[in-house]
Amino acid sequence: MMSPREPGEPGWFQFAIALKDTDTLVGDCALRVDEQDPRVGEIGFTLSRHHQGQGLGTEAVRALLGYVFNTLRLHRIIAVTDAKNTAAAAVLERLGMRREAHFIENVFFKGAWGDEFQYALLGREWPKP
Repeated sequence: MMSPREPGEPGWFQFAIALKDTDTLVGDCALRVDEQDPRVGEIGFTLSRHHQGQGLGTEAVRALLGYVFNTLRLHRIIAVTDAKNTAAAAVLERLGMRREAHFIENVFFKGAWGDEFQYALLGREWPKP
């Protein structure tokens, strides 16, 4: 039987996003540590529609980046988002991530080809506590 994966181990790990006052689950953040080089990783986040636009995504991703850089000491993090998802791109940019790539029609979903943006941030660019 496999033991549960811990944050910072190679592969994906999901963190719940819950409301502080009610502990209601409203989304998740994910961290994937690269299997070939565990100094680099990828993050992602999802929020229920009802809880978008309230700053929860920014708060959750800020906490995740702080954990990734200050506790796990990763060197580089990327995030990939649908180019049409302007709210997600705004969260990443608000937190200091730079858009490094615009992939044109690189993914097929919901019956059509779509574009994606890739963002990145280095550990040395993240504010120290």
